[in-house]
Amino acid sequence: MRMFSESTGLLTRIRNFFICKKNDVDEELALRRLILALFLNDCSFSTNDNSFNIIQQTGFRLSAILHLFGLDNEHKFRLVLLLAAPISTRINQENDGVNIQPIEFVNYQRIVADPIFDRQSAKIYLGELPQLVEQLLFTKTLDIKELRWNDLELFNFLELLTTYPEPWVLRNFASLLVLAPGLAKIAITIRALHGDPAEAGNTLFSCIEASILLGLNTDVTLKDTLFALTTKCSPSSCLTVLREAISTTNQLTIETFGGHLGETENGPINLDEVDLVNLKNALEANRQIAKLFLTHLHQII
Repeated sequence: MRMFSESTGLLTRIRNFFICKKNDVDEELALRRLILALFLNDCSFSTNDNSFNIIQQTGFRLSAILHLFGLDNEHKFRLVLLLAAPISTRINQENDGVNIQPIEFVNYQRIVADPIFDRQSAKIYLGELPQLVEQLLFTKTLDIKELRWNDLELFNFLELLTTYPEPWVLRNFASLLVLAPGLAKIAITIRALHGDPAEAGNTLFSCIEASILLGLNTDVTLKDTLFALTTKCSPSSCLTVLREAISTTNQLTIETFGGHLGETENGPINLDEVDLVNLKNALEANRQIAKLFLTHLHQII
């Protein structure tokens, strides 16, 4: 890490890029490729890797790089985005039309604005972000205390990351959480623990919805999340989380039928106007939350 901050002058170069008002896409890509090549490309981003030491090594290196920025949290999350956000191409509008070349750039706007709808779109829109952010989960057992990330620090980091350059589409935020096992539990539990269990319930629903769209098995995520809720939060907070998740799924189901929750006269249903895919997803979300509630109610009360 000394080479990173002193020998190469790379830290200063990154800081200068972040504070510069000019959108220098060439410098941005150059920094991305250089940092990955020097520090991260020889590590595994996969939690399926048989060697936990390799995974922990990635977390150590990433945390060490971020630690060099001290208390400057904006530069930390922007660096993670720079390293792992999706790359897109566009045609140079200033070209003379003779030697037109596509230009690669880090596409932050795609994460923000384009809703994910399946596993492939998640890969395109989120790039390597889920895998990279997930590495910070494995820093809790590092020997160097300063490089460890606790749940609250990760929660605050996620809040900053997913509001740049503006707040992300909710489904994309939820997709990031469920594609990096452990982040969903942190996002829901910390929010419930720090005074907003209703919003935690909405996040729980969004994670279930995202898991269904991405074809992921939610059993482990749901059980881990509920276990964390029951061990860290009051029974009242746990029930509020589940109530809001149920309320949101019910609202989605009714709206899919063309009505609105609470209305006494929604009129006859026109089957041609019903989105059967959305209806199926809404009913599946209802089923999963109901199952979660029924099988774990004894842990809450």
